[in-house]
Amino acid sequence: MVLAVAPVLLAGPAAAKPDPGNGDPIRPSYIPGSFPDEVVEVHDLTNQERRRDGCHNDLRVDEALANAADDHSKHMSATANVTHEGEGGSGPDDRMEAAGYDTSKGWGENIAQGYDTPEAVMAGWMKSKPHRKNILNCDFKALGVGIARAVDGTLYWTQDFGGT
Repeated sequence: MVLAVAPVLLAGPAAAKPDPGNGDPIRPSYIPGSFPDEVVEVHDLTNQERRRDGCHNDLRVDEALANAADDHSKHMSATANVTHEGEGGSGPDDRMEAAGYDTSKGWGENIAQGYDTPEAVMAGWMKSKPHRKNILNCDFKALGVGIARAVDGTLYWTQDFGGT
C-alpha cells in the first residue's frame, strides 16, 4: 500500500478554532463517481478523527473539491501511479482551482493506493504524520473525497482539503 501527502499550505496568520459544527455525519448526494457510500464514509471518519482530536468544526462537503479529488483518483487509477502530479503536470492546488475552488486560504491533499476499505485507508493516513496533520488541521473547513478502481481492481483514494 502506498501513501502520499501534499504539503499543507495556509495563507495568512493561523486562525483560531472555528465555531462548533452540528456533529451530524455529512451525507452528500452530489458526490460524483461510483463509490458514494465509501466517499461518505471517508468523510465521516475524517470528521470523527477531527472531533476526537479537539477540532470543533466538521469539514463540510465542497463540490469543487469533490470533483477535483474524484478526477485525480481516476487519473491515478488510469496511470497506475500514486502521485500528486496530475494531467499536464498539474499540482493539487492547480486541480482544485480548475475545479472552481479558491485555494487562497490554504489547501492540502492526501492520496493512497491499495487500501480496500474506508477504514483501512483512514487507518493508514492516521499512522502517517503528514497525512494525520492534514486530517487534524482545524484551519481546514472543506473536504472533497475521490475513489477510483483501476482495471486490476486496485483502489486509488484522494482527500482534497480547503481553508474556505
